[in-house]
Amino acid sequence: MEFYWGNCLNLELLDLLMRKPVSRLNFGTGKLEPVYPEVTNEEALVRMAKMLSVERARRKRVVVHENAALLSHKSL
Repeated sequence: MEFYWGNCLNLELLDLLMRKPVSRLNFGTGKLEPVYPEVTNEEALVRMAKMLSVERARRKRVVVHENAALLSHKSL
């Protein structure tokens, strides 16, 4: 595996962006404005990942429950 300085630069940039507060673009001014100054992008990303994980687990349970119900009706 080759080493690329560009990759290191990207990782450093990512690290800087993850530490910044959650922001949104103000279309009127064209500038980023903090939405939740006390919450970093990293914290928001972790929260979103947890929410997606919970939703995926919920959907899997629903599918398993529906499949079990279908199988029990077929045996009748």
